[in-house]
Amino acid sequence: MFSVNVDKLVSMTAEEKGAYSELADKILQQDENIKTIAIYNGGASSLKIAGTLCDAGKKVIFADADLSSPVFMNKYKLGKNLMGICDFFTGKESADNIICLTDRDNLNIAFTGNTLKRKISDMDTERFSVLLNIFKEKYDFIIADVAKSADYAVMCDAIICFMEESEYSEEKAESEVDALTEKGGFVLGVVLTTER
Repeated sequence: MFSVNVDKLVSMTAEEKGAYSELADKILQQDENIKTIAIYNGGASSLKIAGTLCDAGKKVIFADADLSSPVFMNKYKLGKNLMGICDFFTGKESADNIICLTDRDNLNIAFTGNTLKRKISDMDTERFSVLLNIFKEKYDFIIADVAKSADYAVMCDAIICFMEESEYSEEKAESEVDALTEKGGFVLGVVLTTER
């Protein structure tokens, strides 16, 4: 099983730490059946949420479900041979074999795997749902970075939308939440960010 150090990617200023702790507290106050949380348009923030929940004593897996680009694999310079979610989708690997350990005892990662030769399939959302259910048996929370995939987001128990403060308007936020809700998603809220 592969292992990575997440300290640099989850490191935060004191102000950020306070904001992410507040967000984690709100997640922890939700119904206990909410275990899979999609981070919509969150980028690196999604891993910080996973790290903060881990710091709160929860067993967490971060699922990099942005299959358009292996962003986190590139940040770690892991190469194209690391198995991940794409390999689970194609049946090449089991869910257990795509779990990557980290330097934090209660935080694991499922990277994208090789996305370069991957064609998106209509079956992917169904397979994503299967993967989430497998992870639910082993973890307190699954934090899934779904980029802007509404189809993956609505497979999760709840969704947190991120929006850049410079692009925020009440109408735009409502429109995004309404679109996800109409597809069957449960949106916990919208988080404004200045970092990208």
